[in-house]
Amino acid sequence: MCLALAASLTSVEARAEGGLRKGPWLMDLRRDAVVVMVEREIPGPLHVRAEALGPAMVPGDASVTDGGPLPAPVDQDDDISLDLHEINLRGLSPGTRYQYTVSGPGVTPVTGHFTTAPERPVPFRFVIYGDTRSDHRMHRVVADAIRAEGPDFAIHTGDLIEDGRRQELWQRFFDVAGPMLRDVPFVPVIGNHEFVSPMSSGAANYQRYVHFDPSGPTPELDAVFRFANTRFILTSSYDEWTGPSRDWLAGELQRARREDPDGWLFVVMHEGPRSSGPHGDSDALRDAGIDRLLRRARVDLVISGHDHAYERGDDEGLRYLVSGGGGAPLYPRRTGRSMSKIYRSEYHYVRVDIDRDVARFTTVRPDGTVLDRAVLHHDGWEDMRREPAPDAGVSAGSPTSPEPTAPPLDTELLAKLAPLFVLVSVGAYLARRRGEKR
Repeated sequence: MCLALAASLTSVEARAEGGLRKGPWLMDLRRDAVVVMVEREIPGPLHVRAEALGPAMVPGDASVTDGGPLPAPVDQDDDISLDLHEINLRGLSPGTRYQYTVSGPGVTPVTGHFTTAPERPVPFRFVIYGDTRSDHRMHRVVADAIRAEGPDFAIHTGDLIEDGRRQELWQRFFDVAGPMLRDVPFVPVIGNHEFVSPMSSGAANYQRYVHFDPSGPTPELDAVFRFANTRFILTSSYDEWTGPSRDWLAGELQRARREDPDGWLFVVMHEGPRSSGPHGDSDALRDAGIDRLLRRARVDLVISGHDHAYERGDDEGLRYLVSGGGGAPLYPRRTGRSMSKIYRSEYHYVRVDIDRDVARFTTVRPDGTVLDRAVLHHDGWEDMRREPAPDAGVSAGSPTSPEPTAPPLDTELLAKLAPLFVLVSVGAYLARRRGEKR
């Protein structure tokens, strides 16, 4: 049994073939550009060609124009002999579906798809998921389900892998999520398992595999992403919130409300301000006055992970959503508070459909069944569940009280301990046989 456990927990995903180690994956999606990232097995040049699959969307409408020539194909060469390439495809048309192909010497051509950001508000779809670090089988199931949704992009709430310092775990992440990342632009934030510690190689590796326009104080960790009438402020939870990062966040919140007072404004960070799971609320955010900044800017929603579960709530105008069910060991609920609308210790992703002033949230289990439905308006949540579902823990309206919990199962740790289990079992068997002979 121990041998079977060890074999099941240490199975290895298939490596990328055709001359590529990782990718391609899509970053920094814009109206007229996207970054295609690729890591070759050996250093060498690459070529990317993007062709429009149809005319651009009419501004303010989800339909497409009739007739007219398609935008000219966009070609970009990166002739430098590198292993990791960041190829910026510029000159694209807004709101247009593209097919792109990556090729190069010694590389089998790989094809993917993306849709550029529209110029004006149109209906669109994105997904939220996170904490994918441990259970690679479940991560693959979630990633495949997200790809089937066909979203315009995917928000990842952090903790992509178990330890950001280990290159083999980064490779595993891209092996598992590769098919999805080829067709779904990636919008992640750094988690504590990538960050590990200040100045560690974990944060450096995260910055190596992520690309955003360097508008924030910390490259790749602080950024702004826009799509139609929606703005996402992406920030690291691992700051003292007393210096440049706090000033940058406050400035971006003010800019968002000044430039688009009626648009959607989301803030994404790994450790959010509220959670009913074992990690609980963020004392650092509260003590630094970040809660006040978020309320003052009328942030529509704070999206986070860290606690491995799903939660949706509203603390006197500070609306939050926790999505940490992408593959890490699930966490039970620790406390029950009236601000929490729902808490579920289940694997999931969240599908979000934006249509001007209405955002429809559908939380989906990996098997396709619906876990939660809600509509977000600028003034709060509208619960769309027909009847309250049984909760995994204390009920949302019960007084705050600790719930006895078992520590979450960590499959990475079990994989490391499996050989020890085998040795102990064999030793016990041999000792028993010697006792029988005596």
